[in-house]
Amino acid sequence: MKLINTSFKNNSLPLAIAIIKKIAPFLPNLKNHIIISRTACLGNDLLRICKKNGKKMVAINQQKVRVDLFLKWLKDSPRPKSREIKKYFRDPAIFEHLKQQEKLPWLKIKKIKYLTMDSFAELTDKKFTNIKDKWSFCCHFEDLYLTDEFKNNFKIEGVLPLEKLEESYRAFFTWFEKKYPEKNVYFIHYPSLFDVRLEYKERGTAILQIMQKISTEKPYVKNIFLTEEEITEKIKTDPFPYHYNNEVYQKLSEKLKKFITINP
Repeated sequence: MKLINTSFKNNSLPLAIAIIKKIAPFLPNLKNHIIISRTACLGNDLLRICKKNGKKMVAINQQKVRVDLFLKWLKDSPRPKSREIKKYFRDPAIFEHLKQQEKLPWLKIKKIKYLTMDSFAELTDKKFTNIKDKWSFCCHFEDLYLTDEFKNNFKIEGVLPLEKLEESYRAFFTWFEKKYPEKNVYFIHYPSLFDVRLEYKERGTAILQIMQKISTEKPYVKNIFLTEEEITEKIKTDPFPYHYNNEVYQKLSEKLKKFITINP
Protein backbone atom coordinates (compact mmCIF):
# COMPACT_ATOMS: atom_id res chain seq x y z
CA MET A 1 0.00 0.00 0.00
CA LYS A 2 1.32 3.40 -1.00
CA LEU A 3 0.20 6.38 1.07
CA ILE A 4 0.30 9.43 -1.15
CA ASN A 5 1.19 12.84 0.22
CA THR A 6 -1.18 14.88 -1.88
CA SER A 7 0.44 18.27 -1.40
CA PHE A 8 2.31 19.56 -4.43
CA LYS A 9 5.12 22.05 -4.63
CA ASN A 10 4.33 23.08 -8.19
CA ASN A 11 1.08 24.92 -7.63
CA SER A 12 0.81 25.85 -11.31
CA LEU A 13 -0.03 22.25 -12.25
CA PRO A 14 -3.68 21.26 -12.23
CA LEU A 15 -4.33 19.02 -9.27
CA ALA A 16 -5.48 16.11 -11.39
CA ILE A 17 -2.22 16.08 -13.34
CA ALA A 18 -0.20 16.27 -10.14
CA ILE A 19 -2.04 13.28 -8.69
CA ILE A 20 -1.47 11.26 -11.85
CA LYS A 21 2.25 12.01 -11.72
CA LYS A 22 2.37 10.93 -8.09
CA ILE A 23 0.69 7.58 -8.69
CA ALA A 24 1.93 6.86 -12.23
CA PRO A 25 4.37 4.09 -11.14
CA PHE A 26 1.45 2.19 -9.65
CA LEU A 27 -1.12 2.61 -12.43
CA PRO A 28 -0.78 -0.83 -14.10
CA ASN A 29 -2.39 -2.50 -11.05
CA LEU A 30 -4.56 0.31 -9.78
CA LYS A 31 -7.93 -0.45 -11.35
CA ASN A 32 -10.53 0.04 -8.59
CA HIS A 33 -7.80 -0.01 -5.93
CA ILE A 34 -7.67 3.61 -4.82
CA ILE A 35 -8.79 4.49 -1.32
CA ILE A 36 -9.23 7.88 0.30
CA SER A 37 -8.07 8.46 3.85
CA ARG A 38 -8.23 11.04 6.61
CA THR A 39 -5.63 9.52 8.88
CA ALA A 40 -2.81 10.69 11.12
CA CYS A 41 0.06 8.54 12.41
CA LEU A 42 -2.08 5.80 13.99
CA GLY A 43 -4.31 5.32 10.95
CA ASN A 44 -1.40 5.58 8.53
CA ASP A 45 0.59 2.93 10.38
CA LEU A 46 -2.38 0.58 10.67
CA LEU A 47 -2.93 0.76 6.92
CA ARG A 48 0.69 -0.25 6.36
CA ILE A 49 0.43 -3.12 8.86
CA CYS A 50 -2.64 -4.50 7.12
CA LYS A 51 -1.06 -4.82 3.69
CA LYS A 52 -0.63 -8.22 2.03
CA ASN A 53 0.93 -9.46 -1.21
CA GLY A 54 -1.01 -8.80 -4.37
CA LYS A 55 -2.35 -5.81 -6.29
CA LYS A 56 -1.30 -2.33 -5.33
CA MET A 57 -3.41 0.06 -3.25
CA VAL A 58 -2.92 3.83 -3.12
CA ALA A 59 -4.36 6.03 -0.37
CA ILE A 60 -5.09 9.69 -1.12
CA ASN A 61 -4.80 11.31 2.29
CA GLN A 62 -6.14 14.57 3.75
CA GLN A 63 -4.59 14.23 7.19
CA LYS A 64 -5.68 17.38 9.00
CA VAL A 65 -8.94 18.11 7.20
CA ARG A 66 -11.43 18.44 10.05
CA VAL A 67 -14.94 17.45 8.97
CA ASP A 68 -16.61 20.76 9.88
CA LEU A 69 -14.13 22.75 7.81
CA PHE A 70 -14.36 20.27 4.93
CA LEU A 71 -18.12 20.80 4.80
CA LYS A 72 -17.67 24.57 4.72
CA TRP A 73 -15.10 24.33 1.92
CA LEU A 74 -17.57 22.23 -0.06
CA LYS A 75 -19.95 25.18 0.19
CA ASP A 76 -17.30 27.49 -1.28
CA SER A 77 -15.98 29.00 1.93
CA PRO A 78 -12.47 30.35 1.26
CA ARG A 79 -9.73 27.76 1.63
CA PRO A 80 -6.41 28.35 3.38
CA LYS A 81 -3.74 30.36 1.60
CA SER A 82 -0.75 28.22 2.36
CA ARG A 83 1.88 30.67 1.12
CA GLU A 84 0.71 33.26 3.63
CA ILE A 85 1.24 31.00 6.65
CA LYS A 86 4.25 28.91 5.66
CA LYS A 87 6.60 31.03 7.77
CA TYR A 88 4.66 30.20 10.93
CA PHE A 89 5.06 26.41 10.66
CA ARG A 90 7.80 24.75 12.69
CA ASP A 91 7.97 21.56 10.60
CA PRO A 92 7.89 21.50 6.77
CA ALA A 93 6.19 18.08 6.91
CA ILE A 94 3.27 19.51 8.88
CA PHE A 95 3.04 22.41 6.46
CA GLU A 96 2.46 19.85 3.70
CA HIS A 97 -0.73 18.85 5.53
CA LEU A 98 -1.87 22.45 5.31
CA LYS A 99 -1.56 22.26 1.54
CA GLN A 100 -3.96 19.31 1.61
CA GLN A 101 -6.52 21.61 3.23
CA GLU A 102 -6.00 24.10 0.44
CA LYS A 103 -6.17 21.61 -2.46
CA LEU A 104 -8.68 18.98 -1.14
CA PRO A 105 -7.43 16.21 -3.47
CA TRP A 106 -10.34 13.89 -2.60
CA LEU A 107 -12.60 15.99 -4.81
CA LYS A 108 -10.72 14.81 -7.91
CA ILE A 109 -11.20 11.10 -7.06
CA LYS A 110 -14.35 9.58 -8.57
CA LYS A 111 -13.97 5.88 -7.79
CA ILE A 112 -12.69 4.41 -4.52
CA LYS A 113 -12.63 1.11 -2.65
CA TYR A 114 -13.42 2.71 0.71
CA LEU A 115 -12.58 5.51 3.13
CA THR A 116 -10.39 5.12 6.20
CA MET A 117 -10.53 7.77 8.93
CA ASP A 118 -9.18 8.17 12.40
CA SER A 119 -10.45 10.42 15.15
CA PHE A 120 -7.38 12.60 15.65
CA ALA A 121 -8.48 15.69 13.69
CA GLU A 122 -11.73 16.14 15.63
CA LEU A 123 -10.03 15.03 18.84
CA THR A 124 -7.16 17.52 18.90
CA ASP A 125 -6.78 19.81 15.86
CA LYS A 126 -7.42 23.50 16.48
CA LYS A 127 -9.03 25.96 14.10
CA PHE A 128 -7.34 29.24 13.20
CA THR A 129 -9.14 31.91 11.15
CA ASN A 130 -7.59 34.75 9.19
CA ILE A 131 -9.07 37.93 10.64
CA LYS A 132 -8.98 39.90 7.39
CA ASP A 133 -10.01 37.38 4.74
CA LYS A 134 -11.97 34.90 6.96
CA TRP A 135 -10.33 31.70 5.71
CA SER A 136 -9.48 29.00 8.24
CA PHE A 137 -7.11 26.08 8.70
CA CYS A 138 -6.45 23.40 11.33
CA CYS A 139 -3.38 22.13 13.16
CA HIS A 140 -1.93 21.98 16.69
CA PHE A 141 -0.55 24.84 18.74
CA GLU A 142 2.76 22.99 18.78
CA ASP A 143 2.92 23.05 14.96
CA LEU A 144 3.11 26.84 14.85
CA TYR A 145 5.25 29.73 15.93
CA LEU A 146 2.54 31.68 17.78
CA THR A 147 4.23 35.03 17.33
CA ASP A 148 2.62 38.39 18.00
CA GLU A 149 2.37 38.83 14.24
CA PHE A 150 0.45 35.55 13.93
CA LYS A 151 -1.91 36.45 16.78
CA ASN A 152 -2.57 39.84 15.18
CA ASN A 153 -3.59 38.14 11.93
CA PHE A 154 -5.39 35.00 13.11
CA LYS A 155 -8.20 34.27 15.53
CA ILE A 156 -7.58 31.11 17.60
CA GLU A 157 -10.88 29.20 17.70
CA GLY A 158 -9.80 25.88 19.18
CA VAL A 159 -11.18 22.37 18.72
CA LEU A 160 -14.56 21.52 17.24
CA PRO A 161 -17.05 22.10 20.11
CA LEU A 162 -18.52 18.91 21.58
CA GLU A 163 -22.06 20.09 20.90
CA LYS A 164 -21.27 20.32 17.18
CA LEU A 165 -19.54 16.96 16.80
CA GLU A 166 -22.57 14.83 15.97
CA GLU A 167 -24.13 17.21 13.46
CA SER A 168 -20.77 17.65 11.75
CA TYR A 169 -20.17 13.91 11.44
CA ARG A 170 -23.71 13.32 10.19
CA ALA A 171 -23.40 16.01 7.54
CA PHE A 172 -20.05 14.60 6.47
CA PHE A 173 -21.39 11.07 6.06
CA THR A 174 -24.38 12.40 4.13
CA TRP A 175 -21.91 13.93 1.68
CA PHE A 176 -19.87 10.73 1.56
CA GLU A 177 -22.76 8.38 0.79
CA LYS A 178 -23.91 10.64 -2.02
CA LYS A 179 -20.42 10.98 -3.45
CA TYR A 180 -19.46 7.30 -3.02
CA PRO A 181 -22.64 5.19 -2.69
CA GLU A 182 -22.31 1.67 -1.29
CA LYS A 183 -18.74 2.27 -0.09
CA ASN A 184 -17.62 1.62 3.47
CA VAL A 185 -15.98 3.88 6.03
CA TYR A 186 -13.52 2.39 8.53
CA PHE A 187 -13.24 4.78 11.46
CA ILE A 188 -10.24 4.22 13.77
CA HIS A 189 -10.46 5.65 17.27
CA TYR A 190 -7.39 6.97 19.07
CA PRO A 191 -7.34 5.60 22.64
CA SER A 192 -7.35 8.59 25.02
CA LEU A 193 -7.09 6.60 28.24
CA PHE A 194 -3.62 7.92 29.04
CA ASP A 195 -4.30 11.58 28.30
CA VAL A 196 -4.15 13.39 31.63
CA ARG A 197 -6.28 16.24 30.28
CA LEU A 198 -9.95 15.70 31.12
CA GLU A 199 -11.06 17.66 28.06
CA TYR A 200 -9.51 15.15 25.67
CA LYS A 201 -10.68 12.13 27.63
CA GLU A 202 -14.22 13.48 27.32
CA ARG A 203 -13.74 14.22 23.63
CA GLY A 204 -12.47 10.71 22.92
CA THR A 205 -15.46 9.21 24.74
CA ALA A 206 -17.90 11.54 22.98
CA ILE A 207 -16.50 10.76 19.51
CA LEU A 208 -16.78 7.00 20.15
CA GLN A 209 -20.35 7.28 21.44
CA ILE A 210 -21.42 9.45 18.51
CA MET A 211 -19.78 7.17 15.95
CA GLN A 212 -21.31 4.04 17.51
CA LYS A 213 -24.72 5.70 17.28
CA ILE A 214 -24.15 6.67 13.66
CA SER A 215 -22.91 3.18 12.75
CA THR A 216 -26.18 1.63 13.96
CA GLU A 217 -28.03 3.88 11.51
CA LYS A 218 -25.45 3.73 8.72
CA PRO A 219 -24.12 0.13 8.52
CA TYR A 220 -21.41 1.15 6.06
CA VAL A 221 -19.65 2.96 8.93
CA LYS A 222 -17.42 0.53 10.85
CA ASN A 223 -15.79 1.56 14.14
CA ILE A 224 -12.33 0.25 14.97
CA PHE A 225 -11.49 0.79 18.66
CA LEU A 226 -10.12 -0.77 21.83
CA THR A 227 -12.07 -1.04 25.07
CA GLU A 228 -10.50 0.08 28.35
CA GLU A 229 -10.15 -3.59 29.30
CA GLU A 230 -8.01 -4.13 26.21
CA ILE A 231 -5.62 -1.28 27.01
CA THR A 232 -5.31 -1.34 30.80
CA GLU A 233 -1.58 -2.01 30.63
CA LYS A 234 0.89 0.79 29.84
CA ILE A 235 0.69 1.36 26.09
CA LYS A 236 2.58 4.60 25.53
CA THR A 237 5.99 4.69 23.88
CA ASP A 238 6.86 8.25 25.02
CA PRO A 239 5.30 11.11 27.04
CA PHE A 240 2.91 12.00 24.21
CA PRO A 241 -0.37 10.20 25.12
CA TYR A 242 -1.21 9.34 21.50
CA HIS A 243 1.93 7.39 20.63
CA TYR A 244 1.39 3.71 21.36
CA ASN A 245 3.38 0.51 21.64
CA ASN A 246 3.30 -2.47 19.28
CA GLU A 247 0.59 -4.24 21.28
CA VAL A 248 -1.91 -1.50 20.50
CA TYR A 249 -1.06 -1.58 16.81
CA GLN A 250 -1.38 -5.35 16.77
CA LYS A 251 -4.79 -5.35 18.45
CA LEU A 252 -6.19 -2.57 16.28
CA SER A 253 -4.75 -4.02 13.06
CA GLU A 254 -6.38 -7.38 13.83
CA LYS A 255 -9.74 -5.62 14.14
CA LEU A 256 -9.18 -3.66 10.96
CA LYS A 257 -8.12 -6.79 9.05
CA LYS A 258 -11.52 -8.31 9.75
CA PHE A 259 -12.95 -5.75 7.35
CA ILE A 260 -10.25 -4.98 4.79
CA THR A 261 -7.30 -6.39 2.91
CA ILE A 262 -4.72 -3.90 1.72
CA ASN A 263 -2.25 -5.02 -0.90
CA PRO A 264 1.20 -3.43 -1.30
